[in-house]
Amino acid sequence: MGYKWKYVKNKKNNDSVDELNELTEIIKKVLSTNVHDKRQYQELVDARIIFAVLARDRGYTLKNIGIYLGMSHSIVVHYSKHFDTLIAQIPSFLEKYIEIKSCFMQDKTPIPIFGTNPYKRTTISSLKNKIEYLILQKRDLIVKYEKYERIEEIAELINSRTPKGLEDFVKNKINQMFNSPTFFK
Repeated sequence: MGYKWKYVKNKKNNDSVDELNELTEIIKKVLSTNVHDKRQYQELVDARIIFAVLARDRGYTLKNIGIYLGMSHSIVVHYSKHFDTLIAQIPSFLEKYIEIKSCFMQDKTPIPIFGTNPYKRTTISSLKNKIEYLILQKRDLIVKYEKYERIEEIAELINSRTPKGLEDFVKNKINQMFNSPTFFK
C-alpha cells in the first residue's frame, strides 16, 4: 500500500505489517469501513480509534500506528485519550470494540507488560478483562433500570409492605389482579 515501513522500526516479530493488515481487515469486515479513509465521518473515526487502541495494546509505538494510518502520531494520542470516554458513553462503541478485539486477539499470545514479571503481566491482563466485563454489566444494568424506572415507586411500595416469606403470596395476588377481567376496564 505504499506506507513508509522501511523507515519504521517494527516490533520484535517480523509479522508486524501482516498483523496490522489483519486488524485492518477485521475492522473492514465488522464495521464495513476502511481505517485508511481520511474523511472525518464518525464511523470512520471510531474505526481508527479502535485500530489505534488495539495496535497500541499489541506493542506498536504511536509513530508506527500513525505511519500505518498515514497520520501524525499526535492524532493517535488524541484517539487514545478519547477511547475511554467513548466506551463509557456509547454502548454500541464498546460492543464494536469488544467484537473486533475478540476476533483480532484470537490465537495471539499476550504482549509482555512491564517487563518480564509474569505476575504483573497476568494481573494487568486479568484486570483489563474484568474492566471490560464490568463496563458491559454496567450497560446492562442501565438498560434494566431504564426499563423499570416507570414502575419504581410501585416496586418500592411492594418491597416495603411485603413481609418476609410472603413474596409468593403477593406475587399470586398481583397476578390475580392483572388477570381479572374487570381490572383494565
